[in-house]
Amino acid sequence: MGSTAATPTRVNKDVYAAAKAAASLTGRTVAEQLSHWAKVGSEVEAIALLELRERRRTAQGLLAGRDYDSLPADEQALVRTAWDQEMDASLASTDIAADKRAAGQPVITLDEDGNVVRHLPDGTVEQR
Repeated sequence: MGSTAATPTRVNKDVYAAAKAAASLTGRTVAEQLSHWAKVGSEVEAIALLELRERRRTAQGLLAGRDYDSLPADEQALVRTAWDQEMDASLASTDIAADKRAAGQPVITLDEDGNVVRHLPDGTVEQR
């Protein structure tokens, strides 16, 4: 394993002991063994995160003709995540007030004190 500039790092005594034992079997130094384990762990975690991202992207596909209630709990969680993301995207791209004004309907809001405010299509505002 090639040597690069090292950065001092503290590790748990048990981890050090395991690295020392592994290093004697692999012909690495303890530092090289720890670095090797870190790289392997990083790759394993990257694959796991990639798989999780892919499952989240395709969570809607988990339903594919199945009833939500029949899914295992972890797949239900992924479907709910997908539904949340779809709802957030839909809400972000929807201007409900503009749609109501265009349809000639009042827009109801609350003021800072929690009082109902009606914004009428003609531009007038009614406080309640």
